[in-house]
Amino acid sequence: MKYSVRVRDARLEAVHKTIGPSPHCRIYSGAVPADCASAPRGEMLVEIKLPGNWLSAAHKGTKVSSGSWTGNAIASGDATCFRIESEEGCDVQGTAGGRDSDAELKLATKSAELVEGHVVTVETFTLKTGNA
Repeated sequence: MKYSVRVRDARLEAVHKTIGPSPHCRIYSGAVPADCASAPRGEMLVEIKLPGNWLSAAHKGTKVSSGSWTGNAIASGDATCFRIESEEGCDVQGTAGGRDSDAELKLATKSAELVEGHVVTVETFTLKTGNA
């Protein structure tokens, strides 16, 4: 099946509305779990409370991070996985990496290595819907 841009944008807006304002972004070491219902496999490295309007408006089947996504690392390790979590639990998960990586969540640093106590900034997070 192929969807129009209008339908893909509407799907993304529905995801954003379902998750709601100000979820948490948790970044972990370790492999990405099989699905959102599975427990994280690594150690949580940082937790960021996202701003109320944490995603831009959908445009051509894509939404990107909006506002400041910054927190302090609570542990040291390589950021490899992230989860966006609402009060209901994990809603979105995927790969995390440095700014030059092909990860869905890119840190503002070239390296994905986080150091406990250091500030961590997400440069960009991209949520896409397929079937174009």
